[in-house]
Amino acid sequence: MDAGVTHQSTFPTVEVHTKQVSYGEDLHKVEMQPASVYSKSTVVVIQDALPVRDDLLWSIFNSIYMNACCLGFVALTYSVKSRDRKLFGDKTGAMSYASNARKFNIAATVISAILFMILIIINIVLSIRINT
Repeated sequence: MDAGVTHQSTFPTVEVHTKQVSYGEDLHKVEMQPASVYSKSTVVVIQDALPVRDDLLWSIFNSIYMNACCLGFVALTYSVKSRDRKLFGDKTGAMSYASNARKFNIAATVISAILFMILIIINIVLSIRINT
């Protein structure tokens, strides 16, 4: 749904006219006459323009494969907290936790990539030394 769009829907309501019943009168003889009346109601749906990105998949990937200095696990924790805040309706808290999760994800990815490159360089240097 678009933000700021007004949707109108019509719901039928039933108005029932009854007759005052005196004590001892048979209730089955009371006549009820339904009169249908339609009232209009307006529903306004307002959605946020930008959803909060919690980077949960990136955090899971970092915590499993690139968990240098446990930064991937910390990022996963902040991502889950961000998702919880989003479900509770606290957008500013969710944005704060999501920002921290993104920072930890970037740090975990960069540090793990650097360590991986260092291991490749060490492997190449050792294989050249062994062959010579």
